[in-house]
Amino acid sequence: MAFYPLIKLHQLVDGYRASFRIAGREILLIQENGRSYLLDARCPHAGRSLAHGSCDGQILRCPAHGMGFRLSDLQCVEQPSLRLSRYPLAYDGDTLGIEL
Repeated sequence: MAFYPLIKLHQLVDGYRASFRIAGREILLIQENGRSYLLDARCPHAGRSLAHGSCDGQILRCPAHGMGFRLSDLQCVEQPSLRLSRYPLAYDGDTLGIEL
């Protein structure tokens, strides 16, 4: 497995969102309520980027059609058959990243 650094821990604040293309995957890093999440960056409904979606701390909403995904399990609120993939967080000293 290779470690891909994403951000220094001191740069993470609530409301942070950034998408990264790593090993052919588009991944979204978000920080809400003091927790960091790595997930698919594209909505499975229409493939739109979630990087500019709204978030109330519990539900991430797609900016295109308003589909909501619970951060707790990444399941779609409106269409439970839709779900985002979660990626495990990896750390190297003071750097947050992903191992693939």
